[in-house]
Amino acid sequence: MRNSPLGSSMATRRIMQPSPRVQRQGKKEKVQRFPVTLSMSPPTFSIPKMPLLNKSIPNLIICGDYNICHEEIDIHNPKMKNVSGFLPEERKWLGGFMDTGFIDAFRFLHPERQEYSWWSYRFNARKNNKGWRIDYQSVTDNLKDKIKWIS
Repeated sequence: MRNSPLGSSMATRRIMQPSPRVQRQGKKEKVQRFPVTLSMSPPTFSIPKMPLLNKSIPNLIICGDYNICHEEIDIHNPKMKNVSGFLPEERKWLGGFMDTGFIDAFRFLHPERQEYSWWSYRFNARKNNKGWRIDYQSVTDNLKDKIKWIS
């Protein structure tokens, strides 16, 4: 932690959420893979521990590659509900994480903007803007009024 212009201690953390992007054989395996991914998450960022972390570091910014599209606006084709990175259980987990006292800083400033942070290398996805927004800047609720710019 360090002193910041906010007048109190502030901390930043960067995470990469391991992605379960493996070939699947039917829905049964799909549901089993996400708990494996969660077990690989840094223990500090487990949902039950987040309120304690928020209490000990009230001005917290977590930036990272979550490998999950949280809302339909975050993916070029929201009909892809059975694809890793946009599975209902993944989106529910990310929603639960945000519900522990965090907001999506980008979505807070740009509720309607459809921008992406990842594109497949196949099918000219980047050229055709067929992307996913899987990278997030999550800030504690008390910092939302301090957000001035984000991309």
